[in-house]
Amino acid sequence: MAKKLKPTLVLAGPGAGKTHHIIKKVSENIPLLDPKRFLAVITYTNAATLEIKERLSKEIEIPSNVFIGTIHSFLVRFFLKPFGKLHGYLPENVIYKGVEIVAEDKIEENKIKSNIVRKGIVPYDKIVSLSNNLIENKVVRNLISSRIQFLFVDEYQDADAGQYRIFEQLRIAGSTTMHFVGDPEQSIMSFQNKGRKIPTMDKRAISKAINSNMINKEFLCGNHRSSKTIIDFINNFHTSINQTLSGDNKTKNKVTFISITKDISRIIEQFNLLCNDSNYCENRPKRRFFLAYEGDTYKASENEFGLIRKEDKDSVDINFMKESSKFVCEILNKGKNAIIDEMAIDNITYRQLCLKVINSVIDNPFINGENLVNIVRSLFKFDPYSLVHSKVKHNPIEVAEGFIKKISFEMYENNNKESEDFCLTIHKAKGLESDAVLIIAKTKNELKKWLEQDEQIRAIDKKDTCRIGYVGFSRAKEFLCIACLESINDELKKKLSNLNVDILPEKQNENAKHGIKTI
Repeated sequence: MAKKLKPTLVLAGPGAGKTHHIIKKVSENIPLLDPKRFLAVITYTNAATLEIKERLSKEIEIPSNVFIGTIHSFLVRFFLKPFGKLHGYLPENVIYKGVEIVAEDKIEENKIKSNIVRKGIVPYDKIVSLSNNLIENKVVRNLISSRIQFLFVDEYQDADAGQYRIFEQLRIAGSTTMHFVGDPEQSIMSFQNKGRKIPTMDKRAISKAINSNMINKEFLCGNHRSSKTIIDFINNFHTSINQTLSGDNKTKNKVTFISITKDISRIIEQFNLLCNDSNYCENRPKRRFFLAYEGDTYKASENEFGLIRKEDKDSVDINFMKESSKFVCEILNKGKNAIIDEMAIDNITYRQLCLKVINSVIDNPFINGENLVNIVRSLFKFDPYSLVHSKVKHNPIEVAEGFIKKISFEMYENNNKESEDFCLTIHKAKGLESDAVLIIAKTKNELKKWLEQDEQIRAIDKKDTCRIGYVGFSRAKEFLCIACLESINDELKKKLSNLNVDILPEKQNENAKHGIKTI
């Protein structure tokens, strides 16, 4: 019997070049790829998928048996499509979508989900559980493992318990070379565990992998993104890696705390002034991020300061036709093939109808959700308001508004490439970087948790508040500013000083408007 292959976990902090590392490893392994097997790269966002495809294609011609996509698209491709119907878990035609269910408890919710799956509506979270059911079958497990020769998983800290079990089953099958890349300090999964028990760090996939004797561990300790002052600052909060400066970022801007409270506009104004002050920021930043935990933190000041709400970093270079088809299927609660069959049309006619849907948004900047729903009803002759279950929420107008927003945002970005001031949540900033960052804590307690250095306290933080702060801080390349909407006490001031943060007195904030030195 052949010896089972041992996976490798690469621990890499922010700016360590994780994508570069994955592309290098994939390029090295493509020449070793059996033409009858697959190399798969799992990402956690569509934007990351696009970036890896583009960068890899510059290095090597990508063969047809190389898959690059999100965890859900991977599971649909290699688990559910070939085995779902065969083993009785899925009907002939299915659509995968997000659903909201009004149920009294988890038992009822699971019953409803099972009911709608039989009707061909597969909620996103069922993709993982159905895949787990399939891979527990030894024959299926061995077939999948024998089909996938190499598996690379990016952002492994985002893998949940269900995904971890799938990777474990592939490891047990023993025919797949597996390579994980992640950073435990960037594990901020609480937002995707609504209604579910949130595991402490020791129960999360990446921690289990770190503590497993069945997985090799490697480290990428360099940081190619941030300046030394920012690296030294974020090293205070990392529990696994002590990063060193690896890039050519020679700036020495100190991490700065703005003491202004309550007034978001005044905080932003002060941050902008500091960005133009050579005493605080050596180089005027081309791109700036305005970060907070909650999405509406900067809402009242967006127009005043020309901030772009970067709603969805996955919207970059979206395929309008693909998005239109996905939207139509979600509105009608029917898969593409089911729509084509029931309307007795061919694929070309279906695409023409989808094109009319997308053009109705592009050509009419004032279209609203209700208008768009009526257009879909008219084109496809189905009732968008039909329910798959009485307790499954289906709001076509809300779905349509989201679609309009996504398309409009993409068009806005394409027409406004010169604007580089973005306000976004810390979760959506993950994986991105900016020359200068302003990050605002809503309360002093939130700021205190962001600055927590105790390893044990950070480990048991189920809400990820400690790690959310870390992710926000580490987006900055040259200049990092922190603020808090509540007044901070002496204890927090001492903490900031001990972390070598330059605390800007509020009085100085006011006077800076008049005597600030600009570059």
